[in-house]
Amino acid sequence: MNAKELLGLLEKKEFVIYGTGHVAQKFLKVIQKEHLDKNLKCFAVSFGEKEPIEGIAVKNIREIEKDSLVCIAVHNSLLNEMTGTLQDVGIDHYVWIYPYLYELLLGEPIKTDVKIKVDDIIRTCGDDYRIAIRCAAIDHYCGKNTNGFDWYMKSQALHCSMKTAEERLRRFCKLISDWQRLGYDESKRILINENYEIIDGNHRVALAWYYGQEEIKCEIFGGNISACEVHGENAMLTKRILLQNGFSLQEIQELDKINQMIKGGIRNESISR
Repeated sequence: MNAKELLGLLEKKEFVIYGTGHVAQKFLKVIQKEHLDKNLKCFAVSFGEKEPIEGIAVKNIREIEKDSLVCIAVHNSLLNEMTGTLQDVGIDHYVWIYPYLYELLLGEPIKTDVKIKVDDIIRTCGDDYRIAIRCAAIDHYCGKNTNGFDWYMKSQALHCSMKTAEERLRRFCKLISDWQRLGYDESKRILINENYEIIDGNHRVALAWYYGQEEIKCEIFGGNISACEVHGENAMLTKRILLQNGFSLQEIQELDKINQMIKGGIRNESISR
């Protein structure tokens, strides 16, 4: 299935959006833009109760009819948990929409399988700390510091629960391990805009820089839409955002040193000196 076929499916059937976070909210915007909200029955959550979203009811997944088409609208860190819940309640007609989300939001890429210099992508990160925090986490995994995982968890928790942040760290550690054992997997594309700003793939860009990969394969989307427009302002880990959310000035200073090393192309020593 591709993004166009997914929209065709949703045009023919009533459906439920499973999830209420960032991915679900973005998916709702797509649904509204495509005038498919007439077929949206409700949102669903695994636990607890939530207020309606834009007037659309939020129900417990156990209240959803068993033959419903369920659109799982979450990051991959929650996918296994949510598919397990669907199986437990007897719902087997579902689709995970995250793999189609960026094409739904941005249209088809204008270029595919394009090799872009990692340093050129890094330069577009400006004054935020997305790559620096991920590189510090890689250093922690390699036993070269003791604070990288904490920084990673705190930054992830800006957008999700601490439980989800823990799962994202676990998955990142597996990605690091896979890279160390198998090297760069060029089948996993980085999504960027025409200015080379990262739309999706910060973890893999950080790994590519850390392990000296000069180029990485990308899908390029047109329109120059920024990552901030796609993900929201808080996704850009600027000094202001980090200070407002539990990072100290000393931690920011340490991250500044890492950013200087990254932008200076210094790869031959630990970033956490």
